[in-house]
Amino acid sequence: MRTSFFLAAWSMLALLLPAERSAGQDGPPTDKPYVFFSAIPDEATDAAPGTPLRQLNLRPNQEQPYYVYVYNPTAQKKSVLVQLVSTRKTGQIAVAAEQTVEVGSKQAVRVQLLGNKAQIPPNPPTSLPTADGKVAAAPLPIIPLYSKPQFRAVVADTEDEKGTKIGLVAKDLYTTVEKSTFTDNKLKIVVKRKVTEMVGGPIAVRLIPRNKNGDAIDPAKLAAEGNSLEGFLATSKTGDGAQEVELVLNTKDLAEYLKDGYAEVTIDGAPRALWCKLNGEPADPVAPFGVAVPLVAIPGKPITVRFIGDGAPTPPEGSDYRVVFNRTGSTAGEQIKNVPSKRNEGIDVRIGANGEAIFVTRSEDWVVEFPTQGVFGKRDFFARAGTTDSPKREVKFDATAPTIALDAEPAIKPLDPKAPILKMYRPGQRIKVTATGKDAESDIDSSKGAIIYLGEKPGPDGKPSPNGQVKPGRRIGTTDSYEAEFDLPPTLVVSDVKIGAIFVNGVGLAGSGEAEIKVDYTPPEITVLRFNPAKEPLAAYKPGDTVRLYASAFDEESGIDLSRPVQFFIGDPPGLDGKPVQTTLVWKDAEGVISDLKTSKGHPYWAADLTLPKDIKKETELKVGVWFVNGVGLAGSRVATIKLDKDFTTATLKVKVVQGSDRLQPGVKVWLLDQFGKVADEGKTDDCGVVTFVKVLPGTYTVWAVKDADQNAHDFKTVVARGGDETDVSLSIKRQPAPPTVVPQQPQR
Repeated sequence: MRTSFFLAAWSMLALLLPAERSAGQDGPPTDKPYVFFSAIPDEATDAAPGTPLRQLNLRPNQEQPYYVYVYNPTAQKKSVLVQLVSTRKTGQIAVAAEQTVEVGSKQAVRVQLLGNKAQIPPNPPTSLPTADGKVAAAPLPIIPLYSKPQFRAVVADTEDEKGTKIGLVAKDLYTTVEKSTFTDNKLKIVVKRKVTEMVGGPIAVRLIPRNKNGDAIDPAKLAAEGNSLEGFLATSKTGDGAQEVELVLNTKDLAEYLKDGYAEVTIDGAPRALWCKLNGEPADPVAPFGVAVPLVAIPGKPITVRFIGDGAPTPPEGSDYRVVFNRTGSTAGEQIKNVPSKRNEGIDVRIGANGEAIFVTRSEDWVVEFPTQGVFGKRDFFARAGTTDSPKREVKFDATAPTIALDAEPAIKPLDPKAPILKMYRPGQRIKVTATGKDAESDIDSSKGAIIYLGEKPGPDGKPSPNGQVKPGRRIGTTDSYEAEFDLPPTLVVSDVKIGAIFVNGVGLAGSGEAEIKVDYTPPEITVLRFNPAKEPLAAYKPGDTVRLYASAFDEESGIDLSRPVQFFIGDPPGLDGKPVQTTLVWKDAEGVISDLKTSKGHPYWAADLTLPKDIKKETELKVGVWFVNGVGLAGSRVATIKLDKDFTTATLKVKVVQGSDRLQPGVKVWLLDQFGKVADEGKTDDCGVVTFVKVLPGTYTVWAVKDADQNAHDFKTVVARGGDETDVSLSIKRQPAPPTVVPQQPQR
């Protein structure tokens, strides 16, 4: 017979024994039919198998079909009942699958097994449509196998032969895990394939970082440079996969877990091929014994507990391993669930469409579930083996959402340190909102962050409400405080605006908190602007006069900002920054508050002395006013108009003398001659080449400039002086012939 089951070994998921071990096992009987296995459905039926495979050592957490054959070495045809059996804990034999076949002399027959109907669930899952719309076949039901699973061949209702065995192979029979090393914040663990030649698919190897409670660390925290947490070992020197795998964990960002976190290596999914600390030190104890359970839970929801029994002692005969939930805080309130062994290991079977046995193996921790109705506060979970208890794991049961405190900046800090800080803002202002979450039971889940919003609370989809804003908060250090910045709409005309935040606690409960910030969208109100000396009507002020201005203002919302000076001005008010604009003629900070003067509402007066400009020309009205800023930075001003009492009986002539195009001429004599040629006034230009004649009577004049040092170079111009006006006259002296007109007689020097 062919031994072609080795040809398909590359596709197997079950581990077969090496050829030398198969050959070394007891040979099959020669006087009765016997069972053997193959990975292919068409073994030759007319010859005895050379090395029949009668023992399966299966790798954990795999699923692989095998075909079952019966060979009859006798000279008579036999009717053989083939059964897959296992032994219950009570000692009873359970039949998982069977079939009766007729086997001729010196012949082999493939057995098309039928699942024992008593073992198949009464309502198997129905077929469901797949993504492409086709109907997929319903999964085959699993038939449980108990201890000592094997095939037996029964002839004439008598158990005749049971030489086959089925079992799990230990992972350390085909792999080696070397001692961990830790350098430069990197944990390194090497897993090697043993020299033994094997068949089957690549061997999965994985490094799982866990916290002190045994729970896997959030994968988001493991995205570090250099991490290599998974790999595959080959089953032979030339098979798919590596001969050794180096698992590497960069712990640079895992400082909070280094002291009491663990590294677990799994092989073919079987847990704890290695168990050590994240810093490479051996775990104490080396083999863990206890439970893995969430640190926080919601009352009323079932809680899942994982039993870890590697380091557990063997309990006395008749007792089981237990998982204990201390519901009330006393031994009287212990709720106990038994587990049958240290680990949930075993083999089940499915019967395929062609009668093949599809073996499903498992090697994992037991998992139990406890109801938690009515449980609040802190409760303990632990494992028990006989009378030995594992360390207790405390769980906080939390049914309340987190609480949230909100703050906004910048705040208005009053000059008086005893006065309360005012939380008020203006339209268009940028504010920073800080939110702090608190949860005494299950803490804040920092991996979820915080959502901070302005306006109404966002909907379930996280989108902002109309006219609202939503932003993810920036975490402040390692605290549970987050911040975000918002620009208040510049068109706000409401006094209150909501700010809020949403946090999630350790059990996944979301909580929101809201507060209101005050908005002052109106500038300060200036109630009084007075003059001293007061003149009625305000037409008695003259250029150059000094006027004292009094003013009072108030702001019921944000108050007057006394850190910014009150400013009085002539012309137009300053800008928002308090600096004069182009049309501000004069500005001056208030000289202080006049304490002995109060307005009718009790608000103080501010005062300053302003000097009216002397060089006012044609204007007969002048704007004067005051400028206040409120607590949120909005400026308000009030302007009054005063009339200037100007002298309309005389005029002013301002004469500027140059030579050439722009050379100023200081020290040049200038005469003012009346219409009769007589000297009405005279003077010399100053350093800027200017001389001014004041209080000139209205009339026609000749302005004449002569430069003696330049051979009496001269220039003259006729001007008309009008009462109340100031006239500019420009002369350009040069050596030139006398003008065609009669030059006025030069005055006597």
